[in-house]
Amino acid sequence: MLDIAKHLISRAGFRQPESYNDIKSVLEENGIISAEFAGRIEKLPDFRNLLIHEYLLIDRTIVYEKIQQSLPDLEEFLSHLLSYLNR
Repeated sequence: MLDIAKHLISRAGFRQPESYNDIKSVLEENGIISAEFAGRIEKLPDFRNLLIHEYLLIDRTIVYEKIQQSLPDLEEFLSHLLSYLNR
């Protein structure tokens, strides 16, 4: 989700995010996602960093549960992207 957002931001010529945490702000500033949705995905970059940097210490059950809980947000993100691309 974050990588797709970074590509979209770059291609659209939006300001470059200063960090993974800033990606949601850039999307919100440009009307791609709502403030409410940006708030819901606020912890996503932290989860990504945990997976990337602490993968040996992670409980796979917790990762599976987090992914299952996040599926509706991923689907909504895709919906926001499609709406933007179809403008």
